Amino acid sequence: NGMDYLVVACEEIAEVQQQLTKALRGKEQKLTLIEEMADVLLGMEFLNSVYEIDVNVYGSYLNTKEISYFKILEQLNKLQASILNAILTNDTSSLKNNCVEVLFSFDLLKKNFDK
Repeated sequence: NGMDYLVVACEEIAEVQQQLTKALRGKEQKLTLIEEMADVLLGMEFLNSVYEIDVNVYGSYLNTKEISYFKILEQLNKLQASILNAILTNDTSSLKNNCVEVLFSFDLLKKNFDK
């Protein structure tokens, strides 16, 4: 039934979280992480089916989040170059402003994933 899929999906997501936590502690097991990520993707397909989620609607949300994510990453890359330049030229004012922008970009990135 649908509840079984929810339990399995929660368990699979927790297993990915466990692998990510291991990686943070320096005990990364990349192949295990890949396997768990594949399980989560399969679980998402089951949830789409159980909840009769239109693949096009799901894809639209995914695309919107992906675009936002990549725009923020692009901005962070530009800021990284500006920060490096500010360090090399000893421009503390630019360095401070760029660091504030980085924090703002990370906040946007987090908010994008929290939606």
